[in-house]
Amino acid sequence: MEAGLPVYAECGGLMFLCRGIRHQEKLYPMVGVFPFEIILGTKPQGHGYTVMECVNPNPFYPKGTILRGHEFHYSRIAGRLDPGSFPFVFRLNKGHGIVAGWDGICYKNVLAGYSHLHAAGNELWADAMIAAAGSYKRLKTSISGDCGLDRVRPESQSIPTGY
Repeated sequence: MEAGLPVYAECGGLMFLCRGIRHQEKLYPMVGVFPFEIILGTKPQGHGYTVMECVNPNPFYPKGTILRGHEFHYSRIAGRLDPGSFPFVFRLNKGHGIVAGWDGICYKNVLAGYSHLHAAGNELWADAMIAAAGSYKRLKTSISGDCGLDRVRPESQSIPTGY
């Protein structure tokens, strides 16, 4: 992720990428890409359909894109995030999101939020994922040179083992 790998994380992926998950007063360390702690509760914090508008830059969708999905989460981010001072990616026309109608946080090429996108209901979804992967491949190729993984390997070359 630090090298620019595009990552799209929904709900549990958002939780995994945060600093830790607190459950019944015990903190479980997570990846730490986002500097937030997640509180796991006993009541739904967001439950139902979501309709989101992309309002800030991110690695996948242009501003103005409307996305549909759903959310079902018993967790929330600890502390207070003010939508007026934090650059959330999506404004929700329907749903709760991370905080009071806002969802999606970015770090480099990582976009994470509580909403689960409905792939069949979002025409741009697959194209956005493929475009982000293609941009990453072009970036890596221009930095390190073509690794040749997209070419056919001659039969005389064996595949390395022991990985």
